[in-house]
Amino acid sequence: MSTLELLAKAAGKTPRYGDLLAGGHGDITWQDVLQALQGVSLAKTSFALYLIVDDKTCRHYFWAGLFMEVMQRPELVARPDLRQPGEVEALCQLAVMEWGGHEKYSNTKRAAAMNVSRGTWYRRHKDTYHEIYKIPGVWQLELEQLLRQRLR
Repeated sequence: MSTLELLAKAAGKTPRYGDLLAGGHGDITWQDVLQALQGVSLAKTSFALYLIVDDKTCRHYFWAGLFMEVMQRPELVARPDLRQPGEVEALCQLAVMEWGGHEKYSNTKRAAAMNVSRGTWYRRHKDTYHEIYKIPGVWQLELEQLLRQRLR
């Protein structure tokens, strides 16, 4: 699915964070947002749809984009604390769940989601997870700046 097709799905829905992204202007339509987001990666567009209109169908694209971003960063992938196959995928999935739920999980809840003890979470996963969790935050800032620029 192209970026425009994904955003076109959102055209009929009411955005929860529309005022935040639109800069508080009520006269901005979804068509304006569609045009402003042309050329943005599928991962970032899916992230925006997942958060703004709570479109669960975009969750996989958001996760896949986050996973690919992490895999392109050797400082994250080559860490000695990621010993088991699938740990990077699981940490990315945890970040997607936390961003999509609009709430911060406790470290106990994160350890349970990873199926490890709290001690193992603190020793092996906590620092890596925080680096992964920051990536969508950077995407959000980039999207907000882009929309403010293009929707003036």
